[in-house]
Amino acid sequence: MQAKYDSIRIGTPKADVIAALGQPKRIEVKFCLPQQLGFERLFEDAERSASIEYYLWRNGINWYYCIGFDRSGTVTIKRKESRKVQGF
Repeated sequence: MQAKYDSIRIGTPKADVIAALGQPKRIEVKFCLPQQLGFERLFEDAERSASIEYYLWRNGINWYYCIGFDRSGTVTIKRKESRKVQGF
């Protein structure tokens, strides 16, 4: 899954992202990595992006990928987190 995430670029259509990563675990209107503490910069980056919708994927025990899409359904931001988060 990491290689597929790495292949996704800004401007990639949402359908292509889902084809590569599968259905997301969560869809939100705000950036949705499970842990904000220690990852504040990622959340700030998302706030400045043109994204209006965020999809979250989980890879294994402790990798999370959050990808933001703009109104046209293309990737505007992508970030990942590699801490183990309990209760997700």
